[in-house]
Amino acid sequence: QRMTSKEPPQTGRSAKLTIALGGEEDVVEGDIFGYDPQTDLLVLVEKGKDDLVNQSQGYRLIKYSSVNNVQYISDKKVNLRPVYKEVDSARLERKVKLSLSEAGKEANKIGVGVTLEAQRIFMALSKTLPCRWDKQDIIVFDDVKIVKPYREQDVVGGDQSSKNEISRVKMILESEKQKLKAAGKIQ
Repeated sequence: QRMTSKEPPQTGRSAKLTIALGGEEDVVEGDIFGYDPQTDLLVLVEKGKDDLVNQSQGYRLIKYSSVNNVQYISDKKVNLRPVYKEVDSARLERKVKLSLSEAGKEANKIGVGVTLEAQRIFMALSKTLPCRWDKQDIIVFDDVKIVKPYREQDVVGGDQSSKNEISRVKMILESEKQKLKAAGKIQ
C-alpha cells in the first residue's frame, strides 16, 4: 500500500519506508511507533537484524518530509510496548559501589589550594607511583614527601623511606616535569 506525503503515517503498523538521503534513497523497515506533525518527525522501531536471540530494537527518528514512499507490510497493528529486561539488582549495586569507589579515588587526586602546575605534577607522578595529597605536599610511597615548589631538591624522605625510593621519586619527578615543560603545560 503506497501513501502520499500528505497522509499521516499509521502508527502501530509495520512498514517499509523509502527515504531520500542527499540524492540517494535508503529503504528501512520497522514498526511505526509515532509521528509528530509539528516537528515532522516519525519514530520507527527497528528490530536488530543480527540479534534473533535478544530481539533487540532501536528507535530511529526520521524527518517525515524525506520519506518518498511508505509500504505497509501487514494490515494488523503491532504491539509497540517496549521490551524491558529484568534488572539484576545485586549486579547493579556492585556497579554503583565500584563507580563510587573509583570516583572517590579520582576525587582524592585533586589537591585543595594547590596551583595548576602542582596538580599536573601530581597527576603525572600518580600514573607510575602511589601518591596522595597531604595539604599542599605530595606524599609518595607513604613516606617520601615533595614540598612546594615541587623540585628535585624539595623531595624529602621520612624514617621508613630508603635511599632508592627517594632517588626513584626524584628521577621520576624530574622526568615528568621535563615532559610537562616540553608539552607547554608548566613553566
